[in-house]
Amino acid sequence: MKIVAIYIKEHQYLFDKPQTINLGGKYLYEFKESANKITVTRKENELFIEDFFVAHGMPNKLTLVSAIVGQNGAGKTSVMNCIRACFLEKTGAFARDKIIILFEKENGSILSVYSNYEHKELVLKGKLSKAILGDKSLIQTIYYSPHYDYTYNSNFDNIDNHDISFDKIVENDLEDLRNKDTNNNGIPFSASQELMFKNSARQILFFNSAIVQKNKEFKEMFKLPDYEESILIWRSHQKEDAWNTPYNFRPIIEDINKKIEAEIKEWTKVRKFDKKLNVINQHEVHQYISKRYIIRDMLSVMFRKMEESNTNLQEGEFIDSNYLETIKELDAYETFNFFIKNAVIQHKNEAVTAFDFEVIEQLLLSIYSAIDSIKHERKIENNLIYTTSENALKILELHRKFVIDVSYYYLKSIKPEHRKHRDEKMMDGFINYMPTENKLSSGQNALLNLFSRVYDLINRNGHFLTPNLID
Repeated sequence: MKIVAIYIKEHQYLFDKPQTINLGGKYLYEFKESANKITVTRKENELFIEDFFVAHGMPNKLTLVSAIVGQNGAGKTSVMNCIRACFLEKTGAFARDKIIILFEKENGSILSVYSNYEHKELVLKGKLSKAILGDKSLIQTIYYSPHYDYTYNSNFDNIDNHDISFDKIVENDLEDLRNKDTNNNGIPFSASQELMFKNSARQILFFNSAIVQKNKEFKEMFKLPDYEESILIWRSHQKEDAWNTPYNFRPIIEDINKKIEAEIKEWTKVRKFDKKLNVINQHEVHQYISKRYIIRDMLSVMFRKMEESNTNLQEGEFIDSNYLETIKELDAYETFNFFIKNAVIQHKNEAVTAFDFEVIEQLLLSIYSAIDSIKHERKIENNLIYTTSENALKILELHRKFVIDVSYYYLKSIKPEHRKHRDEKMMDGFINYMPTENKLSSGQNALLNLFSRVYDLINRNGHFLTPNLID
């Protein structure tokens, strides 16, 4: 389906009288309002070119691209906001309006009608034989703007979860900056570094996605680079007091952190010296410390999520009821694995795993493997490694799955049919990525930002019918 026409009956400031906006499809629509009905007619658009946007040889086709043009202040963004607001719950963040939106199926025979107000009877004339009232829950717009427009609204939170404009991306990417640990020198990472980390990760995940690999046009058209080496940086979330974490989980989490602390203090035992007392295995020292930092930082993300709400305060349990005795002789890594494998949330005689053990195990093993492959001290520090882009991509993909799993921690005990009513915000993870060199021009970056942000959004939210609004 595609949007073909908009009827704006009223707008807070944009128009003085009703307006019809056609979006350049095969048909041009007209709305006429009388005392007891709204009559919709259409005629063929003489300027329409069939399959104009179709790329030959491609499995999918683009059916319609519409541009709203006008001078500054004419209301182009306001018209797009009218469309957005029609499919959002928090419409108070936008100007007040009354709008009808028409969708066509590909053959143009059936119309779906979406409206944000109770209108009179809709009468179809001419070749229009059928119209159905559309289900707004099945439609979601994606709004993108590459410009920073200072659109922050302090009166509303999360107005549009499918807003990937530059304003929203910057807001989301920097939202958790103050809750992250500093670098090895105790200096906080800057906002510019944080934005680079997040944007670089989105780009490489899209660039190496199945979509790009199957459609070589991306690389041929934009000459996107292949990075030979990447940098991965891990940072923990700042520690909080336990208030909402399940009571039964707290002792083992504290035990893991204590074991990590104690093991890190043993780093001097890893060092080896030559005859002149020079350390000859500094990279192994960093490897030893890094592996413990990884567990600490991963656990900090999970702990932070559990602290969001006291929903599972008493429901957290362990499959092994004698768990405190079981973990006494285990090291930090083994205790962490035991926690992930045995932690469950008990609800109404049904136990669900608190975290995805398989994803976490694969993520840990992939990171450890990348760490173990390093043979030079210049390629590793306590909180970062230089690794191949292949390793980095595998780790980032698993990290994304880990973040999604942790973000859905409170949904796991809720039946799938009820989850759509819960709006779970994605957690910030603990791994940051950046390429060792930047080969992209400004134009390539702009295009890659658009594609990578749409890909990231769909990856996090699944597939839905989406009119894309690019400002």
